[in-house]
Amino acid sequence: MNINRQPAGQPTGGQFAESARAGANVALSTTGNPTEDYILALPKEDQDLARALVAEVREWEMLSEETDVIGHVREMGISTDSNHSDGQYGLDVAVHAAQEQTDAECPDVKLSPKYFNGDGDYPEGWEAWYPLDKDNPNGPVVVDEILWENESAHHPEAEGFDALMVYARGARAARRQMQATYDRNRRPSLQEMAYLVEVDKMRRDETKIEWADKDGNMHQGTVRGGSWTADGQLDPGDGPGTHVRVTMNSGTERFIPFDDMAEKIAGHSLRSRCNNSDPHQPPTSRPAHRGTVRT
Repeated sequence: MNINRQPAGQPTGGQFAESARAGANVALSTTGNPTEDYILALPKEDQDLARALVAEVREWEMLSEETDVIGHVREMGISTDSNHSDGQYGLDVAVHAAQEQTDAECPDVKLSPKYFNGDGDYPEGWEAWYPLDKDNPNGPVVVDEILWENESAHHPEAEGFDALMVYARGARAARRQMQATYDRNRRPSLQEMAYLVEVDKMRRDETKIEWADKDGNMHQGTVRGGSWTADGQLDPGDGPGTHVRVTMNSGTERFIPFDDMAEKIAGHSLRSRCNNSDPHQPPTSRPAHRGTVRT
């Protein structure tokens, strides 16, 4: 990959990372399971991250489900102290856990460990990045790199599983902030713009449409003109960010986000009823009929 490193404009490590949990490695037992006790003592947002991290540790260390992961990591002597010889240990595990937990919410940004000299043997931090051109993933990218020492400097006393959580939180914050940067700066591809234009055309033509929901149920209605808010008020804006008014065959009005309409067209789940085909595909040619045509 040809990487043209450019500043992302969003610092993500150190004082900008999400705060670490205060307190000891192990909470007072409430479940009889020290690992579960630790997780339940964390803020709610961190619990899924901790579970992903526990799963990674079990896999990497080949631990059974009965093993106390918190105690196991504590005995390994891991610390965020930059002078500690095992300071970087577990960085791979922490970054992979953060990657797994944020895949759904950060679909456009990649997160991976960063290694000394790129040799894949000795991690020194993590990097979050995305391609400048979505249609050319092998082209230049915007990347933000965080070294583990930067994160450790703000949490110098963290030990054991707390240390791994420091790294996992930092990696998660980096990916989230890069996703926010991507969302602010990205431009739609030519194909995406074509779908947006098709939605606008449907409004002008008051096209009759049908679409399938996630359960496979079909819905039919007529697209109306104008730009609308989610609660059915006229929106002074236009295009993406507004809503499309659809009069359902039942007589009710629905207001669907403009972008959602374009995504349905892209996913072939919404089509015009006039030719029973995808709106961005040419209608299928049909032989001429003689006599009565039944519809």
